[in-house]
Amino acid sequence: MAHSEADLPLRVINSVAPIRICDNGGWTDTWFAGHGKIFNIGVAPFVEVQIAVYPGAARADQITLHSENYGVRYAIVPSQPGYTHRPRT
Repeated sequence: MAHSEADLPLRVINSVAPIRICDNGGWTDTWFAGHGKIFNIGVAPFVEVQIAVYPGAARADQITLHSENYGVRYAIVPSQPGYTHRPRT
């Protein structure tokens, strides 16, 4: 199956981070607190994000959020702040 140039991303960026639990310390590590320490624990499952970058005019929806865990996909429109679709928790 042949793909058009608009179907293929220019670049794909992947990032993974653990979920933080037991986040103790709050704002004590900020510059205005003067001193302090933070303690947190990172655990699995991890949060995974993938960004696919396409040419500017390649797609009608410039930003699309796909939440695989909830099976939903919707467009984010930068000129319209906020969004109305929220996955059920």
